[in-house]
Amino acid sequence: MRSRAAITLGALFVLIPSLVEAQSYQQGDESEDTGTAMWMSAMDEAKSKEGSGVSRNGQYEVKEGDTLWGIAESQLGNAYEWPRLWSYNPQITNPHWIYPDTKIRLGPPEGSAAALAAESTAIPTSRKSTLRRSTLRKGDILLGDLAFLDKRALEDAGWIVGSHEEHMLLSPSDWVYVRFNGEPPVAPGTELTIFRNIPPRDREIREQGDLVRIIGTVQLVDYDKEKRIGRAKVIESMDPIERGLRVSAAPRRFTTIAPRVASNNVEGTVIASAWPNVIMGSQQLLFIDKGSEDGVELGTRFFLLRRGDVWRDSKEGRLEFSGTIEPDYEAADREDLPDEVRGEGRVVNVQKNTSTILLTNVTVEVEMGDRVKAIQGR
Repeated sequence: MRSRAAITLGALFVLIPSLVEAQSYQQGDESEDTGTAMWMSAMDEAKSKEGSGVSRNGQYEVKEGDTLWGIAESQLGNAYEWPRLWSYNPQITNPHWIYPDTKIRLGPPEGSAAALAAESTAIPTSRKSTLRRSTLRKGDILLGDLAFLDKRALEDAGWIVGSHEEHMLLSPSDWVYVRFNGEPPVAPGTELTIFRNIPPRDREIREQGDLVRIIGTVQLVDYDKEKRIGRAKVIESMDPIERGLRVSAAPRRFTTIAPRVASNNVEGTVIASAWPNVIMGSQQLLFIDKGSEDGVELGTRFFLLRRGDVWRDSKEGRLEFSGTIEPDYEAADREDLPDEVRGEGRVVNVQKNTSTILLTNVTVEVEMGDRVKAIQGR
């Protein structure tokens, strides 16, 4: 088995503040678009507040005691954005000295490179264009590089079959044509994930299903049912996008929800992981071979079960005379020993025959083939 360490990965998934430190997930040129999006969002909120010091033209009137750090925190939502705020105001020669009654700009000047970059990433919805912003909420989990598809989802996936762009490698703001064998899995206006299959040689040998590498995202704009051709706009790219890549409504975003009491007993097996490791631990996503048809629901708690004598099952325990007690007794049969709960996870996504589980607490390493069980009433 080849190690999946050979797979080059970026950030695999992003956990919003309830799990780990929040990260802003933006497409395109983050150095420009992220700050602009933050500014536009801040303006929407600031305009509704009286006495905020924000004028309608996106300027802030400095009050006594203000600092760029404090203004960035109150107006942009992130104090660490003060260098960007300073860059919008070249008249400030020393960022440590700003004076009351002066006005500072909270966003890039109209016609500047930053403003034009924001406009170029706008996505048409009906007749309007709006800036794509991060829609992650507290508790959301976003897969960055990998996604899991069951057999049915892979069969329903479509293809990027062409583009009117004159270049081979496509990127955000480019247009593509997509085709599905039947009805598209989403309605116009919603998003599709661009992916390519990961070959078996780059996966853990015991994994099942199809693990795919996410390349980017397109937004489906319209679809001709007779010709089975639709137009879509590239809105995110993590690798160069080419004609021939596949598109699907593969779930990438999972929201942590309150645990639900299991309505019945369901025993499943770990069949894949959304992490490039052979073993898994807390706060990682894994996939099991049970889904809605088996009675699994969102929030269902699954318990990791282990059985056996851990030391005896280890390499050292199998060595002859490795212990201090002579092996003149009959050891308990592994199958006769009771199950022990060694961890817990919660269902964050349910398909017909598979489910995605977020490991919330485990005391041992989790591996492919491990047993998990939802216990009725718990």
